[in-house]
Amino acid sequence: MNPVGADSPRQEPTVTSSSSSRVWRLLGYLLLVVAAGLWLVGNRTPTLPIGSLAPATTVRSFDGRSWRLSELIGRPMLVNFWATWCPPCLSEMPTLAAAALRHKDDLVVVGLAVESPQQDAVDVVRRLRIPYPIGAVDGATQRAWRALVLPTTYLLDAEGKIIWAAQGALTASDVEEALGNLVGSD
Repeated sequence: MNPVGADSPRQEPTVTSSSSSRVWRLLGYLLLVVAAGLWLVGNRTPTLPIGSLAPATTVRSFDGRSWRLSELIGRPMLVNFWATWCPPCLSEMPTLAAAALRHKDDLVVVGLAVESPQQDAVDVVRRLRIPYPIGAVDGATQRAWRALVLPTTYLLDAEGKIIWAAQGALTASDVEEALGNLVGSD
């Protein structure tokens, strides 16, 4: 016995122009997302070259005064670019605070806030009890340091030469490894 309709010709589903355009639109969006992801992965901003001198930098304190980073040259310096809206920046700040306290006699740690409202930055510093100097820098300074990926951290030797750089949140072991034999261990 043949099932009902077995002798009738099989009908192929029809594709309407609206469902076809939806498929093409979806494929277009998917391609755009993949292309954007590949661009972001492949276009990480390179840091300043190891061995180069740190750019001249004027920092604006949150009390309104200005100072130059070069005033702190003479000991190794860890310079950290961060923002109040950047979760990885905030997550690494206690690690940097611990390093600043542990190496207080032979290391200067400096935090440079970018693209952050002053009161928000002050609140973060108070809440996390940051013991090192923090100030704000402008976009031109951020670009001069190639700190477009946040956080970006540089280690300078006592003469202000860049000897190490990293993009992304640091762990305690990252910091201690970077410091190596440069500073004493307390």
